[in-house]
Amino acid sequence: MKDHNKERFKKNIITIGFISMLISNLGMLVFLYKKDSKIILLPTIASKMEISSNEVSGDYLRLRAIEVHSILFGMNRGNYDKQIGLMKELADHGGREVLNKQLIELSKDIEEKGYHYHFSDIVEYRIESELNKVSIIGYLETYLGEKKVNRELKNYEYRFINHSGRVMLLSIKEGEVEDV
Repeated sequence: MKDHNKERFKKNIITIGFISMLISNLGMLVFLYKKDSKIILLPTIASKMEISSNEVSGDYLRLRAIEVHSILFGMNRGNYDKQIGLMKELADHGGREVLNKQLIELSKDIEEKGYHYHFSDIVEYRIESELNKVSIIGYLETYLGEKKVNRELKNYEYRFINHSGRVMLLSIKEGEVEDV
């Protein structure tokens, strides 16, 4: 009789344990279902981007040039003040005065003449890591209102300076378009 009671007691303990585990799992499931969750997806980078106090990888320079390029040629009447502010944040103190003159001239074209520009069909990126220089060659389209008034092959050269790992824009200039 005692063995029978011990077996029954063991079965009851196992049953109670199983039921309590089941209830706690259901409670946790409801809690997690109602909780706001955030999923962070890590980007996949196919190229190696390195920055040291002395040198910058070509892939990183290309990325910085694309960033500056998209801000520069994304200006229009509605956003040029904001875009100019972004450009000034990216610029090195040494090149800020010249860059500021270029941006004022561009903003006058946008404000007074109603121009806006679109750089499309990029043909080539030329990267000179030793000089911290990237050239973006492609077609610059000029619009007056919604009408395209010009499309020509252009080369924009972006020079950067490395301040102990902080890569800043030094200058922008229009370069020569060679046979591409």
